[in-house]
Amino acid sequence: MRKYLLVSVLLLLIVFVYYAQAVKKQKTLGVSDISERKIVGLIIPHHDLAASLIIDSLDKIKNEGEYKRVVIIGPNHFFPERETVITSAVLSDYPIDEEVVGDLNNQFKEVVEDEAVVANEHSVGIPMKYIREIYPQASFIPLVISPYYNQNSLEAVSGYLSGNLSEDTLFVLAVDFAHNLGIDEALSHNDITIDAIRNFDTQAILDFSDEYLDSPVATVMFLKIMERLGAGDWQLISSTHGSMLGSEPDMNGTSYVIGTFSKLTTPGGNELAPSQTW
Repeated sequence: MRKYLLVSVLLLLIVFVYYAQAVKKQKTLGVSDISERKIVGLIIPHHDLAASLIIDSLDKIKNEGEYKRVVIIGPNHFFPERETVITSAVLSDYPIDEEVVGDLNNQFKEVVEDEAVVANEHSVGIPMKYIREIYPQASFIPLVISPYYNQNSLEAVSGYLSGNLSEDTLFVLAVDFAHNLGIDEALSHNDITIDAIRNFDTQAILDFSDEYLDSPVATVMFLKIMERLGAGDWQLISSTHGSMLGSEPDMNGTSYVIGTFSKLTTPGGNELAPSQTW
């Protein structure tokens, strides 16, 4: 009996030593199964009706650290036939990153500057209004996106934005989801759209009508940026409907989705490869 007890203790000791060495080796290599999230992408509405949702979402991420630059990507509601991307180096009451806007305009024929279009586009104006309160020192890059595009232009512009901006940049996709639907159908459509966004299913997204999403092209540009940054960790904050924010629960209206994309890093600050996150 004593012999079996000694053998059992010896085996347990061997297992313990092996495990301790494995853990030590992981720490030496800077690898850990405990990861930290760094938010680099945010999806929010661009309706004042959803102001409380926007403010709540910004409150949730403000402790993630400071952002010195915020890229706002939203649909072109009023001049959809214009160039793929419209931006502006000047915008009343908002600090604009003129250097980046100038580079975009100079390098890509699909990007043009038009202050009037940007100033009157609520898809960027409303988010900027609330974001400025949280990050008063940040400069903005407003991008108003047309539904007309080609694949090369999306790749080129998203490649520039993901490759040339600093780590302290927050990318914000300001889109509304299902339009002119009752709450049950709209939330069901939200689930389908969220699934496509989470899985980077850009082809499915480009096929969506406004019963799912008001700017598939803006969404695909945003996702291409997230993909290039290795930000594959999606966190849903809210999926709701305008009727839940007002006093008419039976009305048809617009649905909203709020969520974040993050990079996963080890505690030492090393980024995990995208294949480990997706």
